[in-house]
Amino acid sequence: MHLLHLFHLLVIRLLIWPLILASADTDPADLHALKDLGRNLVGGPVPSWSGDDPCGAATWRYIQCEGASVVGIHLENAKLSGQLPPSLNQMVNLQVIALQGNNFTGPLPSFRGLSSLRYVYMSFNSFTLIPADFFVGMASSVIEIALDYSPLNASSGGWALDPSAFVHLTNLRTLSLTATHLSGHLPHTLGNLPNLQNLHLAYNYLNGSIPESFASAAFVSLQLNNQQGPSPLSGTVEAVGSMLALSELWLHVNAFSGSIPETLGSLVSLTDCRLNDNDLVGTIPLSFTRSLSLKTLALQNNHLIGAIPSIPSLTSANFTFSGNGLCSDTIGRECSEEVNALVSFLAGIDFPPDLATSWMGNNPCLWTGISCNPKSGAVVTINLPGRRLSGTISPALANLTSLQNLVLDNNNLTGVIPAALASLPSLRRIFIRNNNLAPPLPAFQPGKLVYLSGNPELDSSPSGAESPKTSEGGPENLVPLASNIPATRSMPFVPPDTA
Repeated sequence: MHLLHLFHLLVIRLLIWPLILASADTDPADLHALKDLGRNLVGGPVPSWSGDDPCGAATWRYIQCEGASVVGIHLENAKLSGQLPPSLNQMVNLQVIALQGNNFTGPLPSFRGLSSLRYVYMSFNSFTLIPADFFVGMASSVIEIALDYSPLNASSGGWALDPSAFVHLTNLRTLSLTATHLSGHLPHTLGNLPNLQNLHLAYNYLNGSIPESFASAAFVSLQLNNQQGPSPLSGTVEAVGSMLALSELWLHVNAFSGSIPETLGSLVSLTDCRLNDNDLVGTIPLSFTRSLSLKTLALQNNHLIGAIPSIPSLTSANFTFSGNGLCSDTIGRECSEEVNALVSFLAGIDFPPDLATSWMGNNPCLWTGISCNPKSGAVVTINLPGRRLSGTISPALANLTSLQNLVLDNNNLTGVIPAALASLPSLRRIFIRNNNLAPPLPAFQPGKLVYLSGNPELDSSPSGAESPKTSEGGPENLVPLASNIPATRSMPFVPPDTA
């Protein structure tokens, strides 16, 4: 029986051993690439790879296999240096390459032809060159790419993203290229990738504006902050207000302008919003006050005006707003009624930069184009002719109860003259020539002088030909609407009454 048992074991071993050998023989291309890599590694501790079968019984450390194929290289944070061999792109079954946290130098390898590649982690190294086909050659299976903090192409002025290089990366979820000397414009194609959630391009040399395609992107985390060079990212931030999945928004230390979209505060997942150190104008959107998710809001060092709303989800440490033109430093304190009225007027004309950056604080008597009664301090004149203003005249001007003169000649204003202006008791003169205002005209009381020539729709309107009466009444004292008075290209300053 004993001899029979030994015979059976021998037969089983002879039958199984070829299968074991077959499953243990590592793909020759993988073996060749790993040996090339091993010869290039310096620093320590260098992995002690020995033998010719990294996927065999004595699996090589840091190497992940499936059968005879190498599917993962895990050398993260191993204090290694050296250059990567070009033969890495022969590892056709490679799924993960994790080399982050070392000091590798030289060019990044091309990954063209690696049809199974899914995760590329190569951040925090010292790579100096990125191949022109680095993204073009990647398989559509790639899910995450992280190359942060390497001086790629620094000696030749940096590198740019080819918009056509990403169209096939439909499974890409994370693209992280922070501090890699990236320059040029943001490719609009990134906004069309259906699964891209994390786009991190901070501390580079990007310029231009945020593409319109980003408005419909599925971004959860967008980091574009701290662009270097004389011309950082600029333009409006309107697109970010439509990113419905957004949780983290870092746009700080750039040159973004325009106002903060009201829709931004309504994003239900937004937790971290950093817009500080830009050229943003306008007010802090009240939609932030209704947010349940927001934990950080940084708005310091812009040109924001108006009041600081109380946002229940924020603590004072996580809500920063210094270095603006807000009417108060106290959260929740209202501005004066006249400031509110003038801020609403600015909102109606879309916060033109020259006014939005000078109408700051809580004393409108110091603002460009505003004159006040020296005794009462009340606003009596708005004098803004020929400033290329566009938009509509806000009905909030009716809250300026001491207003006497409204001078808005030679702009591009549209809409109607607010009917509420007719109720202002002190308003005497309205200069609105050479705009694009439309009827109907408000029912101004007799004695008001309204200069409106050069508004095509008003010139041809029956209401535009009406002549209000003076307070004395009677046909001999009619004071016509001054449509027949020639318009000048700019109106002189209209002095306020001081009585």
